[in-house]
Amino acid sequence: KEEKGGVTRFLANPPSSIVRMLKGEREEAERKISHAEELAKQLSPLFLGKSFQVPRLQYFDGQRNVENMLEEHTPIWRESIYQGDSTWWGYQDASFVPQYREWLDKAWSSMATQERIYLVSNQGPSEKELTGKVRGREIRTLGEDLEFSSTVWVLGEYIVMISSREKPHYAFQIRDKVFAQNQRAIFKALWSRVKERQ
Repeated sequence: KEEKGGVTRFLANPPSSIVRMLKGEREEAERKISHAEELAKQLSPLFLGKSFQVPRLQYFDGQRNVENMLEEHTPIWRESIYQGDSTWWGYQDASFVPQYREWLDKAWSSMATQERIYLVSNQGPSEKELTGKVRGREIRTLGEDLEFSSTVWVLGEYIVMISSREKPHYAFQIRDKVFAQNQRAIFKALWSRVKERQ
């Protein structure tokens, strides 16, 4: 910007300045990542210590936080389901699959041999495409008249609830052995009923 004799002139920077600007942003991001990794390394022992208690109820707001929840808690959920029947029980809104497909592909590819996914869901295009393609995963539908608008999983002693149909996405996680046991019994009964109808 140049002001001369009451006139303001604007001159464009050379195109190379865009590259220089983005390189500066990348260097700043790499510096932040390096600091974050160091901080995570220092804080991790505090989260693994006996004095640290994970809250019974946790809330995650926004798609990025839901994605972080999925990434961070998958090993914990698996450890919990392996102590029982090694099965993910529940129902799932069809909108969940296309929006969290990257995490799902990762989770499916790392499933243990004994792990199973038994969910009731809406019949959407993504479910038709996935039928029979993921080992141990079976989705059943209750019919076109019933529309699930959220996702609920029972994973060992955890109950996970996710809303992904409208933004902002959000999720709740409850860790309670008694509630989870009761919910699992309901989903097992529902699973059997759907099988009988089909």
